[in-house]
Amino acid sequence: MTDADVEDRTRSTRRYRQAFFSSAALAVARGCSLLSMLLLVPVLLQHLDQSRFGLWMAFTSVVSSMAFADLGLGHGLMTAMAIASARSDRTHSRRIVSSGMAAMIGVAVPVTALVIIVGLLAPWNRWLGADALPLGELRMAVMILMLGMVAGGIAGAAGRVQSGMQKGYFASLWTAATAVASLVAIVAATRADVSLPGLVAIFVGMPILTGALNSLWYFGSYAADLRPSIRLVDANEMRNLFRLGLMFFVLQVAAALTFATDNLMLAAVLGPESVAGYAVPARLFSCISLCVAILVQPLWPAYAEASARGDMTWVRRTFKRSLAFALALSVTAGGTLYLLRDLIFPLWTQSTLPIDARVVAMLAIWSIFDSCSIALAMLLNGLNIVRIQVVTAVILTIVSFPVRYLLLQKFGAWGLPLATSLVYVVVAIVPYTLLVPRLMRERERRFRPADSVG
Repeated sequence: MTDADVEDRTRSTRRYRQAFFSSAALAVARGCSLLSMLLLVPVLLQHLDQSRFGLWMAFTSVVSSMAFADLGLGHGLMTAMAIASARSDRTHSRRIVSSGMAAMIGVAVPVTALVIIVGLLAPWNRWLGADALPLGELRMAVMILMLGMVAGGIAGAAGRVQSGMQKGYFASLWTAATAVASLVAIVAATRADVSLPGLVAIFVGMPILTGALNSLWYFGSYAADLRPSIRLVDANEMRNLFRLGLMFFVLQVAAALTFATDNLMLAAVLGPESVAGYAVPARLFSCISLCVAILVQPLWPAYAEASARGDMTWVRRTFKRSLAFALALSVTAGGTLYLLRDLIFPLWTQSTLPIDARVVAMLAIWSIFDSCSIALAMLLNGLNIVRIQVVTAVILTIVSFPVRYLLLQKFGAWGLPLATSLVYVVVAIVPYTLLVPRLMRERERRFRPADSVG
């Protein structure tokens, strides 16, 4: 075995070890978030009326998928840091961090102004199908929600850097603390009879607080050599981050419009009172994708670092393993939830909320596609193959909206996951099946000459 083989094996072991630590910490974080989410459902069902509870479920589902108020700069920063880590150049890494923070702050100012204008002028009652609720209460809740997402992008910058450096376990532990603190605060708020805007403020405010604390600790103590400095802001780095971030931004917007608007569409078409019967099982099925993400999400920066070093064998082997895991878990968990639906949902909600078996069946099918798509997205993100994802996501959004609307009107709530699954098969699965193997072979050929010389 040559020295190069030993070095490759050492790097492979280190990637898996760091991914394991990140996955373990992410499991703790997602477990705390999941437990908080599950415990809050019966609490809020009792505290809020059906319309307000439906809006709460819609708002929280939007927040979980619409982390793009920074125009994708967070994801761009993480990918850039992962590539920079392969070069072991801390000065360059600090320049990327400084430029990324400057770009995020520059974006936040006009976005905040836009949020305030739209929040004050938009007819939210009509848009959300909530004519029975006071406009002032609804407007306040929406503005808090949107402003919180803007501030959250800046507060979470340290977590993006940590993930890019394959130290995402730090960010995950802070996320776990956020989930516990949010649960305690929201339960206390319900006992104090806090209104919907106040509950939304707690929900979006806790991540901002813990993100700021993480930044102070990480840049102030643990990684002081990466501390942002205005003197290191580089226009070229900012342009690169904006270029990469813009693609992630379009991808996130398209994904959110497709996958995070079911509850809003239900509220607008069938009324807010129809949301609970769909949102409650959908929330439980989202746990399947959550579990898949726990394992595969830390592979994003690992793929980027391995690709930058030309280790495509490791990339291919690891992707196959992650895809097999996603498929096995989603089929097993989705089938179990469907078969035991009459036992699980009443026991969880502690209520007689009606759950349509057809909704559960379609959500089980969609969870399989969703889980496998997460594994694929981490590979493509790590290899910086974003453009094909953007094109696919935009087409998916354009096609899925009318199909979802038509099937929602024709079949009711279970038509939403049915429509999403049908469109996803045609627009995403078929093209990806044909294109991804070719893209992988192109990457391998790109590095083969360098490997043979070495």
